[in-house]
Amino acid sequence: TRPKEQTVMVIGQPRGGNSVVSATLDAIGVYIGEPGDLHRGGTFENQVLCHGTSEEQDAEVARCNAQHSVWGWKNPHGVMAFKKAPTGLRNLCCIIVFRDLASLTMSYCKHTRSDLKQSEREQASLIFARQQLEALALHALTETSYPTLVVSYERILVSPEPFIESLAAFLGITITTEQGLSAMCRIQPGGGYLKTQTKEKCDV
Repeated sequence: TRPKEQTVMVIGQPRGGNSVVSATLDAIGVYIGEPGDLHRGGTFENQVLCHGTSEEQDAEVARCNAQHSVWGWKNPHGVMAFKKAPTGLRNLCCIIVFRDLASLTMSYCKHTRSDLKQSEREQASLIFARQQLEALALHALTETSYPTLVVSYERILVSPEPFIESLAAFLGITITTEQGLSAMCRIQPGGGYLKTQTKEKCDV
């Protein structure tokens, strides 16, 4: 049984499917941020918790703890997320997102509009991403001391309903039919970000 007060950290690699997990959490009632400040077209990026000073992070954690029993954020920095986790988190649990390296590479090239054959810098970036992906897998299997759910981005797209159910079960929360349908709307087979202002306008 999960405690009523808990904090969820979504961890993965950039372009690794972290946003769809965060969007699903948002849909089932887990606070992931204020739409106007944090979603930015669906990315669910909390700049303070990912890049802020210790003082800024402490203030943000205190604010979220005071306002929400269950809340979380996305940290797309691989295994480094564990080393940079803020203090003051209540009952931290982790959702680690993995994505097939080939798919991650293609998404990265599309996002940066880069040509790997012509850019040594981009090649180096992806080599580093692969190393971080391997380190994250090892950490998830052997070193994580927090309750952890490991998910596959590809499986989320293929079987969204089991993923949503496993997410709710992992957190020990009951979701309504409306929340389940909203969560289905957030999972786009073609990938890409889903703007929050249009999130309820899809048909399931």
